[in-house]
Amino acid sequence: MKTLDNFNDKDIDKTIKLFTQSNFEITKEDAADQYDVTKHKIFDKNHRPDKVINKDTGTTDDDGASVTQRAIIPVGRIGVSFQEQVVEQRVGFTLSIPIKNNIRPLPENGEKEISAKDKQLVFGIEKILRDNRMYFRNKEVLRRQMSEMECAELWYFARTTKLTLKCKVLSPELGDTLYPMYDGYGDMIAFGRGYITKENYKNVERFEIYTKDSTYKFVRRQGDEWKKSRVIGDDRKVIPNPSKNPIGKIPIVYHYQSSPEWYRVQNLIERFEDSLSNHGDMNDYFGSPILAVTGQILGFAAKGESGKILELAQEAKASFLTLTTPPESIKMEQFQLRELIYSLTRTADISFDKVKGIGNLSGVALQLLFISSSMASKTKEETLAVSIQRRINIIKAAYGKVINSSLEGSIDNIISDPEITVYVPKDVVEFVEMLGTAKMQGIMSTKKAVELNPEIDDPIVELKNIEGEDEIRIKNETQTIPKTEK
Repeated sequence: MKTLDNFNDKDIDKTIKLFTQSNFEITKEDAADQYDVTKHKIFDKNHRPDKVINKDTGTTDDDGASVTQRAIIPVGRIGVSFQEQVVEQRVGFTLSIPIKNNIRPLPENGEKEISAKDKQLVFGIEKILRDNRMYFRNKEVLRRQMSEMECAELWYFARTTKLTLKCKVLSPELGDTLYPMYDGYGDMIAFGRGYITKENYKNVERFEIYTKDSTYKFVRRQGDEWKKSRVIGDDRKVIPNPSKNPIGKIPIVYHYQSSPEWYRVQNLIERFEDSLSNHGDMNDYFGSPILAVTGQILGFAAKGESGKILELAQEAKASFLTLTTPPESIKMEQFQLRELIYSLTRTADISFDKVKGIGNLSGVALQLLFISSSMASKTKEETLAVSIQRRINIIKAAYGKVINSSLEGSIDNIISDPEITVYVPKDVVEFVEMLGTAKMQGIMSTKKAVELNPEIDDPIVELKNIEGEDEIRIKNETQTIPKTEK
């Protein structure tokens, strides 16, 4: 088990070697190359070499034989970005509907009055989330996790007009090497970040360590040993190194999965690209007519001449080269590969050819059509919701202990239960009619029907509008009732 019990910031090299990267089923470099369609194996000339032929130069040697020379003919190379499509669709299904953080103070169910400080802390947490645009950052984080296999959120204090909390996303693509450290129970006890900066056109290695108590920053220039960094704050003053961590929590949210989202079908994707490229080469050779002549040609028809005639010597023959059998097996293989790639990654194939013949499906049929993709996105909830809960815990500790220390007593009173609603296509008209029927039959309240209506953005405002309209209607009906004479 790794431990920081004997942490010694003087023996920096030994300390850094305590940190190791997470385990992955493929290397991060391979995952990046698979995600970037321009770096697929199909474009690698070692994997798919160009063709070498002997090309006729149009000249003859002294013996009258044709002179040829070696020539390289580029082969077809067709890459298909299935990997990106799988990831983007998963992000869309998981996060198209904004996550409900459900940040609220205890106690629930009105056991006692909620204090003003509790409400103020909730407001402060939500403001930090809005200021950092976490609705959009959620998509970036999930996309990086599924394609790069890991990323992290670094939360740090910054001062603009006043002290606030900001978020920086760390990932391999952004130049960060991430080193989470856990104890024997799987709890994170430290987090290391390695990265490179430039000084006078030279690379400078940097390494940072975050624990619940302190932050350490080290630097190593070319030809030198690891040393403590000289850290300058926003006020241009030197900050102690290591510096104290005032929130008592590691300010890192680490997102991880052992393999990229498309890992199980990578070999199918490569086979599909090979087949498609080979088919393209075949079309290059046989797509345009090739006239094969046996014997002597006596005369050609002029270009553009109608009723063209090719004059051949006696017993000479001419015919166009064609494939003896159509490439149905190639077409079938490509179809099966495509179907397997989509089904095994639980990705919906919503290409035009697939949806043009669907017709008018009911809401239930639509949900069944996309149930596999929806369930695949739902599985992300078990890790994403936990990460978001950790994010909120970091923010509430930072806000209550540092940004507004008068709220420290309210930190333990605030809870959150992140709720991820996976997008499922619906027949809106059918769904709204169902809500109306349920209300009319007395099995659903107006409040619940309004909350479930997907066309209503703010149920609270809508309920007030309905109440106002009802009051006006009742008033008008009362005024139109004729008065009876006594």
